[in-house]
Amino acid sequence: MHRRLPLTVAQKRQLSLMLENGRGYGWLSTTVETDHEFSAIELSRRLARFVESHEALRSRTVELGDEFRQVIEPVDADHPVDSAHIVDCAGASDPIAHVENAARSLPLDTNHGSYRLIIGRLRRRTIVKLLIHHLFADAVALSTLTSDLRSMLTPGEVHISRPSAQLSDLPTPLLKTIETPSLRRWTRTLGQAPSGSPFEFLPAYESLPHHGVEMELTPDSTGSLKAQSRRSRISLAGLINAAIAILLRSYDPTSSPVIQTVLSNRFTRKESTVVANLTNSSYVVTPPHDGVADLINGTWTGHLAAIRSGWFDRLELDDALRYTSDNRYTADISAISNIRTVSTEQVKPSASHPGKGPDHLWSLPDLIPPVDPCRSRNTHLHVFAGIGPSTVHLRVYTSDALTRCRSPWQVANDLSRCLEAMADERQQLSDVQVERLR
Repeated sequence: MHRRLPLTVAQKRQLSLMLENGRGYGWLSTTVETDHEFSAIELSRRLARFVESHEALRSRTVELGDEFRQVIEPVDADHPVDSAHIVDCAGASDPIAHVENAARSLPLDTNHGSYRLIIGRLRRRTIVKLLIHHLFADAVALSTLTSDLRSMLTPGEVHISRPSAQLSDLPTPLLKTIETPSLRRWTRTLGQAPSGSPFEFLPAYESLPHHGVEMELTPDSTGSLKAQSRRSRISLAGLINAAIAILLRSYDPTSSPVIQTVLSNRFTRKESTVVANLTNSSYVVTPPHDGVADLINGTWTGHLAAIRSGWFDRLELDDALRYTSDNRYTADISAISNIRTVSTEQVKPSASHPGKGPDHLWSLPDLIPPVDPCRSRNTHLHVFAGIGPSTVHLRVYTSDALTRCRSPWQVANDLSRCLEAMADERQQLSDVQVERLR
């Protein structure tokens, strides 16, 4: 599994402040220093090379503030570097603090662009501070950008790393036969449900940005995962649920103050069994009004395990979304992450969605809208598992907070490895397995 880069004390402090005061929420930063001094034109060329080499950074603009008297001019008009600001640090007692103060004066919202480069210039020294929005975290890793910035500020040829999270970077056995259309990646800022979905009536709650990954497990993989445990009978849905619980435990909760309060739980075998048993209960979503009755009522029925169901009760949506069974289970396992397992075997095509059978990728687009899961600031990982007769579809969501220690691609990678290990050993998970997966 991938090893994450540990956050420095300064990064932890900055993240904590971001999450507490809300200003600049969803922004990461890194600062690189060099003992070399570059002319304005040389620094401009290097910055142009840096921005041009990252697809995620191209065509991003920012409205320049009046407080910056000098701006790096673009070398190539097709690749402007107008999100970079030069700060004169000559005479400053603390050049780094001077750059930090300049960064704080920048407008931190996506209307002004999605990244900032602040360059502090002084004799025989250059300081570059990068502020990057969470939307880039899935396309270009912050550690990669830091390395590229360091290369940019080193005399000689500029070596730029290739963008991270390519499909070829997922050599997991469960994904060996996957094709590009079956795996999709997106970054999205939550606000309101998409137009046309039955959740369109929901208000735009303040929410965490999140990143998502979809992957499809092949029929062969599905067959191997259906093997039952020697000690207890665990369905495939239960296997996935238990894998997520163990996967969360294997992550380092100290990587972020906000994650520490959410992911510090320890999951016992009993709790894993409870997760598996929940998948045997059937729930029907009752339409909130007649406009979506044809999409949900009597049509979109399936097995739905809503672990911790904070998606509903935290937003006070009990009147809009009701279950045919009581919700006592939510209090019993309230510490476990939000996981919803939907059996697509019972999903029937409707007039609104003709031809969508059990094996269709995401036969439940209206029951599970892709923009809703991470509305709560206390939830950082969601996994939807659509279980059909011959395939299993996993949709993984990670919030912006969890992305600091694991990208969605790493979560999907870790999840597939965890599932494979569980299916091969056919036994209840233990701490020994977690250590081995690390």
